[in-house]
Amino acid sequence: MKHPFQLRRRVFLVGIIPLLIVAAVTAIGVGSTHVDWTVTLRVIGARLFPFWVDGSGAPSTDETIVWLIRVPRVLTAAFVGAGLAAAGVLMQGLFRNPLAEPNIVGVGSGAVLGAVIVFVSGLVARSALILPLAAFAGALIALAAVYTLATRGGATPVATLLLSGIAVSALLGAASSLLISLNVVDYQAAQEIIFWMMGGLDSRTWTHVWISVPFLLLAMALSLCYARDLDLLLQGEETAAALGVPVESSKRVIIATAALLTGSAVAVAGAVGFVGLIVPHVVRLLVGPSHRVLLPASILAGAAFLIFCDLFARTLHPPTEIRLGIITAAFGAPFFLFLLARRFHEGTGALDSRRSSGAAAPRLALPALPEVNGSRALAAVGLSVVRRGRRILDAASLDLACGTVLALVGPNGSGKSTMLRSLAGLWRAAEGKVVCGGRDLTDFSRQEIAREITYVPQETALNFEFSVREVVLMGRHPHRGRFERETAEDLRAAEEAMERADLLHIADRPVTTLSGGERQRVLIARSLATRARILLLDEPTANLDVDHALDVLDLCRSLAKEGRAVAIATHDLNAVRRFADRVALIESGRLIANGEPDAVLTPENLERAFRVQTETLVGADGTPVLMFRRKAR
Repeated sequence: MKHPFQLRRRVFLVGIIPLLIVAAVTAIGVGSTHVDWTVTLRVIGARLFPFWVDGSGAPSTDETIVWLIRVPRVLTAAFVGAGLAAAGVLMQGLFRNPLAEPNIVGVGSGAVLGAVIVFVSGLVARSALILPLAAFAGALIALAAVYTLATRGGATPVATLLLSGIAVSALLGAASSLLISLNVVDYQAAQEIIFWMMGGLDSRTWTHVWISVPFLLLAMALSLCYARDLDLLLQGEETAAALGVPVESSKRVIIATAALLTGSAVAVAGAVGFVGLIVPHVVRLLVGPSHRVLLPASILAGAAFLIFCDLFARTLHPPTEIRLGIITAAFGAPFFLFLLARRFHEGTGALDSRRSSGAAAPRLALPALPEVNGSRALAAVGLSVVRRGRRILDAASLDLACGTVLALVGPNGSGKSTMLRSLAGLWRAAEGKVVCGGRDLTDFSRQEIAREITYVPQETALNFEFSVREVVLMGRHPHRGRFERETAEDLRAAEEAMERADLLHIADRPVTTLSGGERQRVLIARSLATRARILLLDEPTANLDVDHALDVLDLCRSLAKEGRAVAIATHDLNAVRRFADRVALIESGRLIANGEPDAVLTPENLERAFRVQTETLVGADGTPVLMFRRKAR
């Protein structure tokens, strides 16, 4: 079954460019004075290609209307719409929420305050450039304030960024209202401010094009460079970091780019709402969540949408021009309500698509590793981790050798996940270090770590409609440069990973339609696609049925036989005896036992860690089985 977005993407991308051209030509020709489309094309052609197109046949009044009045206005509408749509895509990707919009970090409120200051001070009459420049400066100052408030210790959590944006937006909005109420006594001046805050493109000239378009073009080009990072950020920041994304630096660039797009757009068009919310959402429904398609498609759709909205604004009620923000709200608000209703009535409908055949999927061998089994691949040396003032891992030391499976066991909250995150380089140690191949892990870049170590967390967000194949291919991110496309080797690695995880038959299914167990297998396949020599898995069997759980454990064993070093956090102590070569028992952040399963999983150690009494029975096949009962209180 082919992913439905493949056909939709082709149809959309083939149709949107002609639609944009039709929108532009129509908007240039239609107005209080109608200009025939042939005259419109002749005037534009003569201006752009004077040596090939003869524009002498066009009336001078038509030439003035087309080139000096309507072309700058239409260009401004196109670039403003494209910029707001691109900013919306960036914000929705960063916040992992399709209902986020560009002003969520306070940029729009900052631009409004900058414009209000210019209006109430009387500077707006001095130059046509002062108003857009002040709005742009206000947007940048607002961004700086939000980012400063949200950043602590070099990190900018998305939740904190959102709350800071809401607070700064409210404060700047109150400041704008206060300035207007205290300083504007003239009705006409108040009307000018209100009209600007409602958005509009009347009286836009080539000057407005030249001061905004370079910034918008630069920011849109920059946003396209971070398309793959955004795809990975949709899976969660921890997952993105584990796959080689420098999360904090990428977030800084994405936030700054969205602010530049929004500030530049608001500076020349005023506060135009809903474009950055509705356009990306509609386009995502049509072409899917992959940002390499979503970003350019939204840019083109945003341009066409705002051109049509501006055309309606100046032709619906002539000679009065309706404010552009009213038109976009008239389109956007009903659609927003439709989205809310759609989300309310949607069901998941996820079904387990495991093949009905009882035959096990064939196991493909990954490329052999040069390391000798038993050699040390990764080591924690006196590792201590402190989070929010609490020591959650205390002076722990252990080795992970090539060709072996290490099981981390212990009660909930004992530090198993912390150990895995630290071994993956996601959490920095307060004391001690992690050594990989004889080098301190802090000497590696995020991408270098991702090539060596792959990490599957307990929970990963799979809330956007990527296909299974697209998610697995994300595992190849550490092996590609920012501008490189998938190679034949990448595709082959993804196919092999899906084969091993028994996913080929649903490779083109959206991950949002899968069951919890199937999603877990997708995450494991993504980790296999990296072909890293060290695999760290945090409770990978938690959401799996018995059959698939055994498949995962067998897969861990086969990977170890191929020379990989595998560490897995688990609560299944009986399974540990069967598949693990070594066991590390952690209790309250301390490593209390480390060695072979029979030496670690003793009644004394288990009583100390889990506060239970243990009895070992022998199964029908001679396999020892641990039985537990509460201690008498």
